[in-house]
Amino acid sequence: MTPPRKCTTVIMFVLGVICLVLLIQTIGEIDFIEELLETEEQEAEEQRQISLRFKEATNFSSKDDTAYVFLGLGATAHQMNCPAAIESLVRFAGWDGKVYLVTDDATCFDRDLMIKNAGMKSENLNIVEVKEDFGGGGVDISNPKVGFSKNRLKSKSMKTQLFDIIKDQKIQVLAYADCDILFVDEGCATEFVNGGVPWEEKNIRFSRVTVDPDNGKLVNVHTGTILMHREHSKEVLQRWYDRLNTGFDDMDRPSYLAEYHTLQAEIDARMAQSMHTNNSHGHGNATVVVSKEVKNHLRKGGDTTITGTDALGKAVFLPSPAKEFRNVMMPSERVRYDPVTGNTTHFELFVNPHSEVHSCMVHVSKARCELFGREAVQTYVNRFNLRTYNQGYKYCPNPVLAPVLYGWFPLSYLPFCPKIEQFY
Repeated sequence: MTPPRKCTTVIMFVLGVICLVLLIQTIGEIDFIEELLETEEQEAEEQRQISLRFKEATNFSSKDDTAYVFLGLGATAHQMNCPAAIESLVRFAGWDGKVYLVTDDATCFDRDLMIKNAGMKSENLNIVEVKEDFGGGGVDISNPKVGFSKNRLKSKSMKTQLFDIIKDQKIQVLAYADCDILFVDEGCATEFVNGGVPWEEKNIRFSRVTVDPDNGKLVNVHTGTILMHREHSKEVLQRWYDRLNTGFDDMDRPSYLAEYHTLQAEIDARMAQSMHTNNSHGHGNATVVVSKEVKNHLRKGGDTTITGTDALGKAVFLPSPAKEFRNVMMPSERVRYDPVTGNTTHFELFVNPHSEVHSCMVHVSKARCELFGREAVQTYVNRFNLRTYNQGYKYCPNPVLAPVLYGWFPLSYLPFCPKIEQFY
C-alpha cells in the first residue's frame, strides 16, 4: 500500500532534519578536533621553546678588583639592550660583582626595575651620567648608515676613557661589553676576567685577536668586549684615544689597528738599524700550537702565552719579544678552554639563530638582525625569557627607525625618553 503523499513528505523532511543535525554535529566535532589538535601543537611548541631556554645561574661569583661596564650613550640610551645585557650578565652568567652603566641620559634607565629584572644586589649597579651630548643628531652624507661622525667619535672614544669616569681605585680591571651582547653560561663572566696573559706582558685583552702565524703581527681585533687594567693599560688607552682624535678614522677598531701598525713600523725600523734581524726579538717566529699542545698548555695555567688565533681559528703562541722591541699595542686574546672536549673557542660569538653553538657571550648586532631576519633572531632571544622585554617588546629594532638608530634625529632635545623597541 503506497503511503499518502503528505506522509512521505513529512518523513523526508524529518530525515533531512536528522541528516542536517548529524552533519552539523559532525562538522562541529571536526572543528573541535582540529582546535584540539591545534591547541596541542601550540602547547607542544611552547614546551619545546621552554626546553630550549637557557638555564639561569644558581651559583654566583665575582672578582673584587673587577667590574663590568656598558655604554648607553646617544641612541643606545633609547633602547632596552643595555638593561637586557646586564640582566643576562647576572641571571645567566652569575656575575655577582660591580656593574657600571655609563650614559649621557640617566632618565632613560629605571635603576630599580633593572635591579629587579636582573635579580642583582642594589649596591652592585652604578649608573654614571656624563655631561656630554651624544644624541644631538646629524648625518654624514658620505656614510649615513653608521651615524653622525661627531657623535660616533665621542662615543667610541669613551671606551678609552672609562677609568677617568670610574674613579673607584678598588676597581683595577674593567670588562667592557657592548650592549648588544647577551651572556649565556653560568660562571663564564668570572671565567672571562680571570687568568689570561699577565698584564705586564700584554696590556690589553680582546675577545677576538687575529695574528699572522708567519710573522706574528696583528691582523685584526674585535672591540665588542675588552679587558683593560687601570695601570697597565694606561699607555694603550691613551694612544688609542689620541689616534681616534686625529680624525684618521672615527671607528675604534681601524684606529686601534692603525696605531699598532704605526708603532710596529717604528719598532721594525729600530730593529733594522740595530742589526737585530732575528724576528724572535720582535713579534716573529710565531708558532701555531697544535691541539694537544694547546690542551696541555691551558691545563698548566690558562692561556698565559696564547696571543690570539690565526685566520683559521687556530691558537697562536708567540715568544715574548725583547723589551726594547715590544709593541705596547699588541693585545692578547682571552680564549676559552673546554675541559670536556679539549678544544679552545672564543668567549664571544656572533649570534646564529640556526645554530646550537654558543659560548659565554652572544653578540646580537643590528647587522645580524638584518642578515637572519628579525623573527629568527627574536626566536633565539626568546630562549633567555628576558624580563626586560616582558611587555612584549622585540629585541631587533624596526629598520624604518634608522634616523633614530643611527643618531640622525636629535634625541637629546626630546623632553622624555621613548624606547625604540616600542615602535616595532
